[in-house]
Amino acid sequence: LEVMVESGPSLINVYSAIAVNPDTVQNTEFEGATTFIEFLASEEGQALIGEYGIESYGMSLFKPAVKLLETESDPEVTRWIEEAAFFMGSECPPEYRRGDTDLYG
Repeated sequence: LEVMVESGPSLINVYSAIAVNPDTVQNTEFEGATTFIEFLASEEGQALIGEYGIESYGMSLFKPAVKLLETESDPEVTRWIEEAAFFMGSECPPEYRRGDTDLYG
């Protein structure tokens, strides 16, 4: 795998997991969805994301974002993610969180 472009806003491809509100949509698996979302945001889930592709291509194909967003360790990439995926200034504005205040905990 030859790297042609290593970084830039055009490479940002944010994947999101959304738990559907069971109060407005029937037959949802809200608890299962939130369990899956919590796994994706966990250290284990983020490690799997970061390791994907290494065995086949010798490099990761995806960059985990949770720690990056929490620490803003790379402000430029954080800004790219926010511009591509945030709405109303957040990954999930508080009024849509069903009482959860910590998206990553």
